[in-house]
Amino acid sequence: MSQQQVKHRTMTQLILGAILTVFLPPISVIAQESQALENDELSVLDEITVTARRVEESLQKIPISVSAFQGDQLEALNITTVGDTAWYTPNFTTITGPTGQNDAFFFIRGIGQADLNAATDPGVGTYVDGVYLGRVVGASLETLDLKMIEILRGPQGTLFGRNSTSGAVNITTADPAEELSGGFIFATGERDLIRAKGTISIPLSDTLGVVIAGLYRNQDGWGPSVFNDNIFDSVDDTVGRIKFLWQPNDQFVARLGADVTRARGTSQSQLLVGVNTAGASPFGVPIPAGIAEDISTDPFENRSSTLNPRYDIDSWGTNLTMEWDLGDIAFKSITAYREMDQDVTSDFDASRYDFYQSLISTRQDQLSQEFQLTGSSGKLNWLLGAYYFDEDAYHNNSISLGGNNGCLPVPPFVIPPGNMYPSCFVTGQQYATPFGGRVLTNNQQFDLSVEAWALFGHLSYQINDTWSISAGLRWTDEKKTQRYNYFIDNLSGVASFAGFPPIILWTLSPNNPNINVPTTYSKSWSDLSPKLSVVYQANEDVMLYTSFAEGFRSGGFNGRVQPNQMGQFPIVQSYDPETNMTFEAGWKSMLAEDRVRLNGAVFWSQYQDIQLLVLDAESGFFSNQNAAEAEISGVELEFQARPVPQLDLIASLAYLHAEYTKLAPGTEASGITLDSHLPGAPKWSASFGAAYTFELGDNGSLVLRGDYSYRDKVYFNAVNGPLEGGDSFGLLNARLTYFTPSENLNVALYVLNATDKVYVTNGQDVIAALGVAFNAVGAPRTWGVELTYNFGQ
Repeated sequence: MSQQQVKHRTMTQLILGAILTVFLPPISVIAQESQALENDELSVLDEITVTARRVEESLQKIPISVSAFQGDQLEALNITTVGDTAWYTPNFTTITGPTGQNDAFFFIRGIGQADLNAATDPGVGTYVDGVYLGRVVGASLETLDLKMIEILRGPQGTLFGRNSTSGAVNITTADPAEELSGGFIFATGERDLIRAKGTISIPLSDTLGVVIAGLYRNQDGWGPSVFNDNIFDSVDDTVGRIKFLWQPNDQFVARLGADVTRARGTSQSQLLVGVNTAGASPFGVPIPAGIAEDISTDPFENRSSTLNPRYDIDSWGTNLTMEWDLGDIAFKSITAYREMDQDVTSDFDASRYDFYQSLISTRQDQLSQEFQLTGSSGKLNWLLGAYYFDEDAYHNNSISLGGNNGCLPVPPFVIPPGNMYPSCFVTGQQYATPFGGRVLTNNQQFDLSVEAWALFGHLSYQINDTWSISAGLRWTDEKKTQRYNYFIDNLSGVASFAGFPPIILWTLSPNNPNINVPTTYSKSWSDLSPKLSVVYQANEDVMLYTSFAEGFRSGGFNGRVQPNQMGQFPIVQSYDPETNMTFEAGWKSMLAEDRVRLNGAVFWSQYQDIQLLVLDAESGFFSNQNAAEAEISGVELEFQARPVPQLDLIASLAYLHAEYTKLAPGTEASGITLDSHLPGAPKWSASFGAAYTFELGDNGSLVLRGDYSYRDKVYFNAVNGPLEGGDSFGLLNARLTYFTPSENLNVALYVLNATDKVYVTNGQDVIAALGVAFNAVGAPRTWGVELTYNFGQ
């Protein structure tokens, strides 16, 4: 090592040592004391290999801010869905939508999406074995047989591309093992929990292997209705996965996988927290005067009685990945097809009245094909790729906007598909009443077709032993076609429309003979997303980097088109893509003889043409608009240490400053101002965990683990309603695990939310337009017992 390298290494260690002393003084002292011990008495941290740049690389060598969770770590942290990783990841937030925990309402660095409407694309891309998932529905997968979950922060517009404006969630499933192996986990606990998960890997021949995995999870929710036997927030999931690996020689390998999910839980428990009894629905149906009696006084009691809480998802997919090693060049093909069906009911007025309820149905299928060509020539490594994505989706949001006080028997009517309410004809007063009144529903149906093409490339050049540079570029072209079929179901006679009898009133629909605007719209968008990074390898343990990256989220047409003041539908206007340009500087470091990993980053983003879900207070309809521009900056730190063989420590800290710098004309009328906070953007978030192993000699070992996560106040919508209720909170989890001497059998006792903290996971304050405000809360303290057995590993 040269004197110059020694000097750089000494200076770098001094700087990072100072950071440790400031942020984590007890940890740095432990690490310094541990250096005095013999190497053979200490355990070093395992190397983490990720695929954040589409090839396998060490986490410590890539100029990207990445958090990685490996298979065994997921169980230790009690992570059951991909979204649970947010509790331990800097600047990664997940919000539960009306459907509960299986949908990927993810936010990274304050950018994401919390809208279930299929016309809106996610801001955080989710990928499984290289396959992009086109909708947020069901994308927060159960953690079944996963090798790795990577959270990539910052725009991933070059290598991942589709709708990864703020980052990407990259999930890799496990390959078949070379020997017969497997295991199972069985858990039981509070709220009648039953969780069973099993995996078996079978070598079918010297060149062919298969891994089969299955999971069943059933647990009652924490939102029982006070009026009937309904329990909200329940889970009933069945998941299966199979994966074949065929490698006839050293030059070729093929992976064929398939998965299926069947979820039959109940929708999220909503709690009424505010009401305007003088208000009315957008169609003039008055809010029931007695609804104020249902304002929540107990966060774990649901006061809905008129809705059957239903959450159904059926999804399946298959993918084929083939890789050819041609020496200095390698070729990869990823072919995938997926289908998804979802039906979910929600009671947004959270009361005993038939007022503000919805049935959301989504049907989606997608076909994708990606080609990658990688190679190296001396100091140059490169990757070229092409991508194709084709999607068809049907979406229906059937939402009730008022009810009446009873029904009289009438001959049956023909009800359009997707309408969950039986029909009846009444002549009573036009206001909502409890227990069984019928409703007026607005049905927003559309069919969406998406076709996307992309070409991309990435180059890395090693200038010398310490400096390297990389650059990437992605060209994308997308076309969307959206066909509308809106209608109002007034078969119950709740409202009066210009003397019409109780009928199906076609609005923005080809069935409307008087429609004077198109009902089918089509538009294309293209984008060029660059990425550039410079890396300085100070020594074998410390890497510094700076980067610039850009990402974009596709434009589209609104899925909630609103009429004008005359009740007529205007020509549907599209909204444009949004873009995010981010400058980032960071470091990756291994200290104390590989017993301390400390990674960090600072960033600044210019977020333009932001797609916000804006509520029109006069019409009562939401619409997606390019409503604002913003600047986002922040700091992220991740720490992992093993100061002594028995002790493992993890910690993370994140600071996020996000502010609007410009609003589009008319945006302030919706209630959004320059002082508003971006949705899903807590200012501070942090986590800390410790696990200590007590050796019991010939009797095995005992591991005691505690994990604490903190999240600052967060807003759930663009208009920061005062009754959304997302105040700051912290959660504490604890786990005690006994390992037998062979370590293939263990029994664990765990407690989640040990302090029984009441915290809000979602909310909406729409008193001005719809007369109500509601919140949803997370799970109370929950305990469980878990038995794990592994063999052949």
